[in-house]
Amino acid sequence: MSSPLTVDPALIAKVTDYIKVYMANYDPSHDYSHIKRVVHLAQTIQAQVPNTNRDIVTLAALMHDVGDRKYLKPGEDASRMIYTALTSLGASEELAEKIQVICLGVSYSSEIKDLARDADRLDAIGAVGIGRVFTFGGAKGRDLGNSIDHFEEKLLKLETMMKTDVGREMARERTERLRLMQEWWQQETEGVEAKKDTTEVLSRGLSDSSSDGSTGNMINPSIQRYGSSGYAPHEHLIISSIYSEFSSEVNAYNYASSMDTSNGQTTHPDAVAATASTSPAQHPHD
Repeated sequence: MSSPLTVDPALIAKVTDYIKVYMANYDPSHDYSHIKRVVHLAQTIQAQVPNTNRDIVTLAALMHDVGDRKYLKPGEDASRMIYTALTSLGASEELAEKIQVICLGVSYSSEIKDLARDADRLDAIGAVGIGRVFTFGGAKGRDLGNSIDHFEEKLLKLETMMKTDVGREMARERTERLRLMQEWWQQETEGVEAKKDTTEVLSRGLSDSSSDGSTGNMINPSIQRYGSSGYAPHEHLIISSIYSEFSSEVNAYNYASSMDTSNGQTTHPDAVAATASTSPAQHPHD
């Protein structure tokens, strides 16, 4: 059933500002961009699931990585971090408790819990997920093979763990992208000496990423570069395919993040924050 709790837009704006600062302490695999994508995915799923509260879903998506055990410092207790943060920002105790238990995966509202989990899992797979798993591995000092092993250990299993019909449908295509990348990796590492080291191939494309964090020409498949690059044809195909799939996932987010899927109103957390800043804030608190 839909939650009777109401959420002031000013609270969502304050939580968004809090999360921007909080996530700056994490590596790029779990940064604020990840949060924005999860919010977008959660809202996309929520729009097709009856009797769910969009604001509760948004807050849960915004807060879901607060207290992530992978980043906890010695002595920190994750069990009440979300509750404490939300009440300090003006949320009621009832609302803060609900968001806390949703994010911890406790069965408080199974529909909303499933929405938030599916959204987070979707961002772990597909082209974006591939980028994130290598980024996380690099941040932890792990070799490339360790990140590829994670495909089989966890990422390829996430499709079967989706709880919502919409989530399962979205996961199917992203999982195929994981399998394709896995096949490419095996082809290039099983007894065949690649003409160029894979890291060099990817880093040349990554050197075009823009300084503002946008995808830009992160992996540029431009034909103009093929003639002088010295890459083998299969390397061009890989670069082009990764660029295409990554762009399709990020562009879908960029387009939808500024427009509500149901009524054309701005619902992206950054946009809510900007709007709320012009009016007085209310303070009720694998």
